[in-house]
Amino acid sequence: MEVKQSEGLVDIKVGGLIGEGANLAVDNCYAQNVDFNVTSAKVVHSVGGLIGLASNVNIINPVSEGNITDEDTDNVGGIVGKNEGP
Repeated sequence: MEVKQSEGLVDIKVGGLIGEGANLAVDNCYAQNVDFNVTSAKVVHSVGGLIGLASNVNIINPVSEGNITDEDTDNVGGIVGKNEGP
């Protein structure tokens, strides 16, 4: 997936399985061939191999395989881009 700056796009959450998740239990997840290319990240908020933005998410035995290429996003992670909770 390629994420580019485009008019009208703001605060985007991108994940291999879930863009934004709250109050979830995610067990034994596997995302294969995750390939994110983020250019001009002014509009992108969080990029993760499984979950872009997680809030109160319990993750057990996660696997994410692939590549995340990013120019300027602060919240990037192989499993979770940004965690906002326990």
